[in-house]
Amino acid sequence: MKTQINPVLFAIATVFIYAPPPVASAAHLGDFPCSHSTESDIQEQQFAVATASRTATSTPSPSFDFSADTSLPFLTVRPGQTKNYTPAMQAKLEKAIRLMEVVLNSKALHDKIDAFTYKNKQQFSDNRGQTNEQIYDSIRETNEGGTQNGIDYTADFNHRLYYKRFTKVVGYTYFGDTWINSNTKYVNGYDEADLAGHLSHEWTHLMGYQHVQTFPYSVPYAVGEMVAELAHALIAQGF
Repeated sequence: MKTQINPVLFAIATVFIYAPPPVASAAHLGDFPCSHSTESDIQEQQFAVATASRTATSTPSPSFDFSADTSLPFLTVRPGQTKNYTPAMQAKLEKAIRLMEVVLNSKALHDKIDAFTYKNKQQFSDNRGQTNEQIYDSIRETNEGGTQNGIDYTADFNHRLYYKRFTKVVGYTYFGDTWINSNTKYVNGYDEADLAGHLSHEWTHLMGYQHVQTFPYSVPYAVGEMVAELAHALIAQGF
C-alpha cells in the first residue's frame, strides 16, 4: 500500500501554512526556538494531522494490520513530566499514548513507511541519507538525538502545554532536549488520534529529523500523518 500526499489538499493547506509569520521581536523570541534550521521550519502547522483527521471523518476507515511487527523489539512510549495539564488533557494524553504505542509497533505503520514515495521514488525528503526501511528502524529503535539513552526501544519525552494566541506555531522542540512544547490554542481541539499524530511529529524532531525541503514529504510530517490516520482507524474499530 503506497502512501501519497493529496496534492489538492496540500495546495489548500499551503495557503494557511505559509501565511506570513509574526515578526519575532525580543519579547517573542521564545516562540521561535532554534530547533530547526529556519524560522519557517518552526511553523509546526500539523497539515499532516489535520488532513488525516478530515479524511477519517469523511470516508470509511480502510482495513489495516495492527498486529505487532516482531522484526524488532517492542517499542514502549513512556512520557515523563507534564506541565500545565488539566485533568481532561491528562486523560486525552493517556489515550493518545496508548494509540501511539499500538500504531508505532504495528505492521500497518511499517508497510506505510516502506511504501512512502517522494519524487516517484520510495523515499522521504530530508531523509538524512536513510532508506525508508532505515527510517522505520530508527523510529523503532527510538534513539532521541543528544540524549544519553541511546537505542533503548523507548520513546522518552516530556510534554509542556503553553498558550500563545497570535502565532501559527502549534508546537516546537529543541534537538538534544527531551521536551515537546504544544500550543493549547491548537492542541486543545485535537482528539486523541490527532494528539498522537502531533506528538509523533514532534518526537521525530527529537530524533533529529527535520523538514527543510518539502514539508508534507518529510519524516515528521509524513509519519505524523500516518500515525494520526492509523490512530483514527483504531478508534473507529472501538479502541
